[in-house]
Amino acid sequence: MGEFRRSRTLDDWKKLVAKKCVHSSRARLAVAANFAAPNLRILGLSSFGFNFSGETSGGKTLLLCLAASTPGLNRDGGPATWDGTPAAFEQRVQGHRDCIVPLDDISYLEADPTKMAKFITFRLAGNRAKEKAGQYVVAQNLVQVDSRVIALSTSEDPLWAHLNRAGRRRIRGEEVRMINVRACVSDMEDIFDGPKPSEIVGKAVEQRRDFVVELERLARKYQGEAFRAYLTKRTADNGATAALKAYMAEYVATASLPGQQRWLGRIQRLFAAVYAGAAQAIDYEILPWGKKSTLRAIKSCMYDAMDQLIAASGEASALDAHSNQSDQSLFTEFKRRAESATFVRLKSNRQKNDRSRTRLEKADGIVRPTKSGKVERLLFARAFEAWFPEIATRKRLAKLLRARRIFRRGRRSDTNTRQVKIAELGTKVPCYALSLKRLRTLES
Repeated sequence: MGEFRRSRTLDDWKKLVAKKCVHSSRARLAVAANFAAPNLRILGLSSFGFNFSGETSGGKTLLLCLAASTPGLNRDGGPATWDGTPAAFEQRVQGHRDCIVPLDDISYLEADPTKMAKFITFRLAGNRAKEKAGQYVVAQNLVQVDSRVIALSTSEDPLWAHLNRAGRRRIRGEEVRMINVRACVSDMEDIFDGPKPSEIVGKAVEQRRDFVVELERLARKYQGEAFRAYLTKRTADNGATAALKAYMAEYVATASLPGQQRWLGRIQRLFAAVYAGAAQAIDYEILPWGKKSTLRAIKSCMYDAMDQLIAASGEASALDAHSNQSDQSLFTEFKRRAESATFVRLKSNRQKNDRSRTRLEKADGIVRPTKSGKVERLLFARAFEAWFPEIATRKRLAKLLRARRIFRRGRRSDTNTRQVKIAELGTKVPCYALSLKRLRTLES
């Protein structure tokens, strides 16, 4: 554990995660994993991991930086990457026993990344290094050490996307050992999916990028005390094991499964262990979060992971049952709001002035001319967020509107928003390309 570093005070780190991590459910999961890793043995769990997938510049590396700040694993060059051989990976795991193992950007793997990731995932779940010949072990005076860790990884594409085929298929072991969680789930295709993140993180892409850079700097500056403080209180607490099991039972009772598949229960148990560690760290006054909000954040990540696997297996997802609103009522509500929304018309010869800026800041969207001589209507992502603040509902509605071609494609085929440069605001703003004509002609 020689690469661990100390920060100045635990309070500095607590201020960092109190003000920043609450704006991202994925950040909460990544940080909480630190407090689950030392408990895997007593809870009867093997090593496992989370892979955060999403497009570049969405904040995935920041998740690893925030997580690594807990034990003090951050370095100036950024988190360790997947670059290396299986033997080097085993050595790294041995050096991070009962802790997290951050591994940034799976594209660094040589040869076929997914085959190597599968090999390493099964080796990780074995909780020990590759067996060596007895004579070699004796000659080198080696000790076979049991290693329980939680790996945290990032990739641009979902880790096991290559396994998806048409029709039904069985979920494979690697998919429930290294669990893929989509990282960039906000309306702006980044990790900040918490309540009203625009007020803290920023409304524009540039503001959010600056926010990420500042967080990475603070994660390097204030690190290394939280994990030690937790272990100190954990080892002195005679009722710690009973409390962890009680918190796991609470999570399992609260986070109902969206299906009957056996592997769903296995994933649920792993997320329950993460919540239990986080809840205990809250009790010890290490994590400055609320238990209810932390449970919601971890459940959000779990349901996302399960939804991906259910879709890959070809079975219908029951996750929509968690919503109290039907598709029809959502569509009707959106139609009512869109038809009464305020759209500011932009002219081709735009000039910056205080009046136009004020109008745009209060508006719900813009109408601007296109190259073909027509006009297009763009709905601000912040307005859509204000209308439907619950992210799961908002994502479901966006998918519905996209399917009905009311929302046109975003900047890429797999995104819903476009980054639109608005001269009056002096920045790019995420917007939905809205067909109000189609909205009015379609029946709800």
